[in-house]
Amino acid sequence: MARKLVVVDDQTEARQLITLVLSTEDHVIHEVGSGENAIDMVRALEPDTVILDVVMPGPVNGLDICRAIKSDPVLRRTGVILVTARGEPQDLQAGWAAGADAYIVKPFGFDHLVSTVERVGAEGAGPAASR
Repeated sequence: MARKLVVVDDQTEARQLITLVLSTEDHVIHEVGSGENAIDMVRALEPDTVILDVVMPGPVNGLDICRAIKSDPVLRRTGVILVTARGEPQDLQAGWAAGADAYIVKPFGFDHLVSTVERVGAEGAGPAASR
């Protein structure tokens, strides 16, 4: 059965690359370019997994979206993978505190992204940091 994914990143090229890499698997992928629109899309689609950039312009960033997903009774079991260039210990701690299920630091290998999406989708919650 196809898994439903939402890719959230303000950079079009980053969204397209992640979508291209994951499209080789059995996924239905939706893209969104802003934090404000992401929350609405996630609520409407109820995806299996959301892949979020942390740093985005505007009032809503990836950590805000993650907290909104994990605090929503309907969405709280949705897997959340943070994909970001921010890899300092305090950044990872902020991601875990927001409720992320996985944290991938850019740059990353495509195989690593695919395996993380598969693991989070299969296992649900269960933090794992990776570079």
